[in-house]
Amino acid sequence: MANYSFECAYQINSHDCDYNNHIRPSGLLKYLQESANLHIETMGQGYDVLKKKGQAFILSRLAVTLYEPIYAYDRLVSHTTPTESKGASFTRTTTLEKNGRVVAILSSLWALVNVETKALIRVNDADLDLPIGKERSHEAPLRFRVPGEVHLEPLGEIYASYSVCDRNRHMNNTTYADALCNLLPNLEGMRIAELSLCYQAEMPLGETATVLHGMDSEGVHYFKTSRASDGKSGVEARMRFVPLP
Repeated sequence: MANYSFECAYQINSHDCDYNNHIRPSGLLKYLQESANLHIETMGQGYDVLKKKGQAFILSRLAVTLYEPIYAYDRLVSHTTPTESKGASFTRTTTLEKNGRVVAILSSLWALVNVETKALIRVNDADLDLPIGKERSHEAPLRFRVPGEVHLEPLGEIYASYSVCDRNRHMNNTTYADALCNLLPNLEGMRIAELSLCYQAEMPLGETATVLHGMDSEGVHYFKTSRASDGKSGVEARMRFVPLP
């Protein structure tokens, strides 16, 4: 199997940065995930191709570690590759480099589903013919639990409005982190260092969700959301912030 990586270059758009001039969590995820989107499009297995086959990829989990600040107009190079997958879980690793240094690593876990029946399609039955590369380990956990000592309390609500929904007519997976950060009281002089998200149920256009929040003794933030329409769990999140230099 090849140690394969798809490469593309970006210059960080100022509109993807916050009041610290640092990239927002959503901006970070957009560049990392767009690399994966471009890769699968060039391999002839993009969104529209899969849709014609009655299939779609659904993001289940992601974890990203950001080692250095990323500011407006920074020039970055991304590398992305599917990694060894099994069962019904498709995995991928994506990195961002700045001046030749790896500054961010993303791990993601996907499911391929039959759109009509909602049945999971196993890796061996998918016939995607995608190359396989090497997985990269990093600090942010792909799987996590809210520690028992962390008490979650209501923090506010998020809403699946026009500006955060995509053509699937539900809240885009990259926008959740910003929506949760909107509810935190003060991120002045801070940046995201670790971000983990577990997607459990979609937020359709027009849906509202209640957000529960708590922090552990090391200052790591934990979130859980529940949909107003049916009480289903929406996402669980873990975030760690560090001061900007």
